[in-house]
Amino acid sequence: MASLCQGADAPTAVSSDTQVSGIRGRVEVRRADLGVEALSGPTSAHAAGAPGEGPLVLVAGEGNAARQTLRRLLEAARYRVIEAETGRAALAAMSSDVDLLIANLAMPELSGRDCLRHVKNHYPDVPVILISRMGDVPEVVSAMKEGAFECFTRSCHPEQLLARVREATRLARLAKENRGLRRAISCPTEDVAVTGKSPAMHALRQQIDTFARLDSNTLVTGAAGTGKTTVARWIHAHGARAEKPFVVLHCGVMPRDAIEAELFGQTRGNLGVSGLERPGRVELADGGTLLFEEIGELPADLQVRLFHLLRDRTACRADTGVSSRVDVRVIATTTEDPAVLCRQGTLREDLLFRLDVLSLRMPLLKDHIEDIPDIAAAILLRIARRRGCPAPDLTPDAVKALQQYSWPGNARELEIVLDRAFALSHGSTITRKNLARPCGLPADRPQADGCGMGLAGFTLAQIERHAIIETMQACDGNKAKTARKLGVSEKTIYNKIKQYDLRDVV
Repeated sequence: MASLCQGADAPTAVSSDTQVSGIRGRVEVRRADLGVEALSGPTSAHAAGAPGEGPLVLVAGEGNAARQTLRRLLEAARYRVIEAETGRAALAAMSSDVDLLIANLAMPELSGRDCLRHVKNHYPDVPVILISRMGDVPEVVSAMKEGAFECFTRSCHPEQLLARVREATRLARLAKENRGLRRAISCPTEDVAVTGKSPAMHALRQQIDTFARLDSNTLVTGAAGTGKTTVARWIHAHGARAEKPFVVLHCGVMPRDAIEAELFGQTRGNLGVSGLERPGRVELADGGTLLFEEIGELPADLQVRLFHLLRDRTACRADTGVSSRVDVRVIATTTEDPAVLCRQGTLREDLLFRLDVLSLRMPLLKDHIEDIPDIAAAILLRIARRRGCPAPDLTPDAVKALQQYSWPGNARELEIVLDRAFALSHGSTITRKNLARPCGLPADRPQADGCGMGLAGFTLAQIERHAIIETMQACDGNKAKTARKLGVSEKTIYNKIKQYDLRDVV
């Protein structure tokens, strides 16, 4: 009979009571082989996941007969199955859609442990079950320490395997759902960018809904903190690619060499596993949406490669030049005027033409202050859910103070102010007093122009602190750009952030 994951070597016969203790569970060795004849019905080596619409399982290991046997078992239990013959092929087939990886511990090119490490680094919610030979006890123990969900021998009982597969896929789905919920709860400004009843916000929502239905490249412009990234996520989530990946790359926060490898991937280099291919974000976004934050910060030579990606729908690895076809929708954001960036030579004009198929301009918060009560209520509700307590109400004087402020940092600054005010309120309401300094708003000071922050009566340190906060928010958190605008060194900005304890503010 063919055993569960038989390779070139036949499984060693052992007694039925042999057991090997592992980490986070146990490795049980049973004599009951899983024979092909125990399963009924024809199978196809290429029809991945025909039966059922259940969790997706990737089966990796040498030996077509063994993979076919395992496929029959899983498909009979209504799982979808895809196969890979080697460790390298398994990593190429991995995606966020996979719910479980079952791999041989010993495989050509890359071992099961190599695959385990890669999956734990890139797909932390995907559990890994490894299949070992009888004498691989040290390898099994090491694999369990590295995070394997379970290890079985090649002659394990099918019901035992299915029970652990059910548990692994159940936990994987819960982990993915919980990760999404944590992101929603931990980001109070999520959906705030489209909250409000003003004509400006009504028109914005209509435009966003239209763009979501259109599968074209999109350019979103607007000041820092207006919600450009949130709107990009909204467009993705309400479009035809909603079930596919949404991948983000901030163009201004990585060195040039790092951003090239991060964007287009690489084959060689210090990747932790010899010969391991690391896909770039373009490949990871295949079928979904790729967001470029601050597109004007992308190096000029990479703008050329992005132009060819948009024109030819192909991406080349950073170190080998090997190209592959990709299907991505690209959304780009910038806080600067794209036309000005082109005149300055910061942004290629031909790339702008490719990106600006659909364009969207985010309104400043001060231009629709009538929406501040609704936006503030939405932010406070999110913060309350995160903290596990009721959301406080804003008193009329607090609402008036919020509407009188100019909000240079827009909704992001409003979130910071309300988060701190929530912490200081110690009750069911937030008053103007809770919004006073150090929350970021003047207490009872007259404002210089009716909407800005007056300077009379403030110390130089307070003025300097406020200038750094406003400039940092206007620069979308980019410290190098903040230093240039303020005419100081980047080291000075880091020192001032530490001096004024601004790490949580900016």
